[in-house]
Amino acid sequence: MLDIKLFSKSIIVLAFVIALNVTAANDVNAFSGSNAQSLGMGGAYTAAARNYNSLQYNPANLGLRDVSGSSFELFSVAAQLRNNSFAYKDYNKYSGAYLTDSDKESILASIPAEGISLKALAQAEATSFSVGRLAFSASGYAVSSVTLPKDPFELMLYGNAAKPNLDLGTAKGETWGAADFALGYGHRLREWEDGELSVGIGAHYLRGLIYEKIIQAEGYAETGDTAISAAGNMTLRSATGGAGYSLDLGMATRFETDYVFSFSLLNIISKIQWSTEPELTYYDFRLEPLNANSMDNDSITVSDDTTVAANSFSSRKPTIAKMGFCWSGDDLLWAVDYEQGFMNTACSSTSPRFSSGLEYRGLGWLPLRTGFSLGGLMGGYASAGFGFDLGPYNLDFALANQGSILPNGSKGLLFSVSSNFDF
Repeated sequence: MLDIKLFSKSIIVLAFVIALNVTAANDVNAFSGSNAQSLGMGGAYTAAARNYNSLQYNPANLGLRDVSGSSFELFSVAAQLRNNSFAYKDYNKYSGAYLTDSDKESILASIPAEGISLKALAQAEATSFSVGRLAFSASGYAVSSVTLPKDPFELMLYGNAAKPNLDLGTAKGETWGAADFALGYGHRLREWEDGELSVGIGAHYLRGLIYEKIIQAEGYAETGDTAISAAGNMTLRSATGGAGYSLDLGMATRFETDYVFSFSLLNIISKIQWSTEPELTYYDFRLEPLNANSMDNDSITVSDDTTVAANSFSSRKPTIAKMGFCWSGDDLLWAVDYEQGFMNTACSSTSPRFSSGLEYRGLGWLPLRTGFSLGGLMGGYASAGFGFDLGPYNLDFALANQGSILPNGSKGLLFSVSSNFDF
């Protein structure tokens, strides 16, 4: 008889061969990130961002009169890891437990039809600065997204009697990373006693570092009482470098002194031309019949692995519309944001995002922040953060759970640390 545990593990390995080759080859995890002040407030920062931070949200904020004389960033790092299926409470409930039929149904129901999606994001930024209405930023980031088919997990839970044939063709994977050098300017169009109106522009030079994407994948597995066989193929597009650009536009207005409304279109124009070593790699593989007699042999055989030179190709950063409102009092800042993406990619979603956050400065040198977000790429999350405001020097921390505004429902974590001088 076929060892179902061994069989299940073999199929999971096969799914990873299809879907994870794109990320395992380069071990790239990525993120289009946010600073610690923004993350601590649930990402509601479009109207609240000032100085060089305006380049991530709305360059028009550089034209507002409460922008400080100059600001210099020492560093900012952020990272994210999440999935679309299992929450923290699921790991606590099922880890090491005997699974009933009801448990198995619940686990399988948590996995969408398209499969388990894993996203890893990261960003690092340093030497960004702003002087008056002009700002410059330099950052490096990357994005990795992988989708594993649902069928192997159904097999693992119910065995091959209930799932004799598997479809492994829904596997997807994309990884890319780039350096981003941005220059932005905000211009005050009009000013009156208790308000002002400004517009802004941000221009980005993008230096592509790595790109890999599964553009086609097919795979299947057939099981019987004594053996399993499987086969599949995959086409991977890759490049090791490229160059491009993107453009941001925005407007911001202050009214009644303490209220700011801000609107921006990020990456309204964008293109990265991947021209350094563009390649197509074709994988054909098979799993020889696996049974008790053959399990000591190499079971997964890659029958063909061909890499050919390809024409250069292009990608783009996704266009995102941001709209924000904030109110600032003596010790309190309240902000709300609405964000709309226009592409479903590893770093954007067409699902709208709403967020809101607070910053309390009544403790002097210890600002406290909290916020939440619903929808968008990261789903619901709740966040909290704090900082050390030591005169011109600032050090800020933030942490968020993802997938739910409640910690027990978290499907991932996001953290950020940033440090800067304001003069």
